Amino acid sequence: MKDITIENFLKNLKNTLDTSQVEVIDLWEADTCAIGIKKEDKLVYISTYNYCQNKIISYDFDFEIINENKLEVIKERRNITEKELLNEIKFFLDLRKC
Repeated sequence: MKDITIENFLKNLKNTLDTSQVEVIDLWEADTCAIGIKKEDKLVYISTYNYCQNKIISYDFDFEIINENKLEVIKERRNITEKELLNEIKFFLDLRKC
């Protein structure tokens, strides 16, 4: 079971972007404030840990490329808004708006 911050983000993601080609994955089951969004060889790691701790809505993310079952971080940002995160995901995963 994920934190409400993750559940709400996933709802907003599905309402904002065409997620028909992405897969929500959970490689961090013990971390209730983290989730992954995968499309082909691209993975977005999303964390709301700071929000879980401080009650201030913010997101951290890593963009990763899956190469021979290894993850290579190609971009990371910390303490951004949901709007910024959705925009970053849109371009990284090449998603259309709903």
